[in-house]
Amino acid sequence: MDNNNINKKVIKCILIGDFSVGKTSIYKRQFYNSFQGNYTQIGADLKTKIVQIEDKSIIFQFFEGCSYYRKHIFENIIYKQVDVFVVVYDITNRETFESVFQLCQDYSKKSTQDPVFIIAGSKQDLYDERQISYQEGSELAKSLGFAFFEISAKTGYQVEELFEYLIKYMINLDKY
Repeated sequence: MDNNNINKKVIKCILIGDFSVGKTSIYKRQFYNSFQGNYTQIGADLKTKIVQIEDKSIIFQFFEGCSYYRKHIFENIIYKQVDVFVVVYDITNRETFESVFQLCQDYSKKSTQDPVFIIAGSKQDLYDERQISYQEGSELAKSLGFAFFEISAKTGYQVEELFEYLIKYMINLDKY
């Protein structure tokens, strides 16, 4: 066995959520440190990030571009192998929040893994237009046993913290 591969693990993560909740913007902020707003996503993107924590090399594969409405395209390829689903809703759009529970159920059934879910309320910078309170988002996540973040791709608020949490959490699980 190659000793170089002993401490290498792969974490597969994907952002899911309704159309126009900010998945692409979050992805672009994390991996390109940019914000454009109003992205039109046509395909899917994969970014690999290698993170060294203590003696472990974590290969973090992050998939983007898979809205709930295009999920059937990726069901047999990506979803079954995903370790972490970041379920995104828009804090200014109640309808996107109301679909979170169903999204978690749907994707949990499709995965062959025992996936981790994180709920993220996006567009935190639009707090004056808020339809879902921080407390309401936090309570939903808590009731499901998931971590919760409110983030803003526009300002970068809590985006890096979300991904740091995700990586550290996955490393601390026994399977890693």
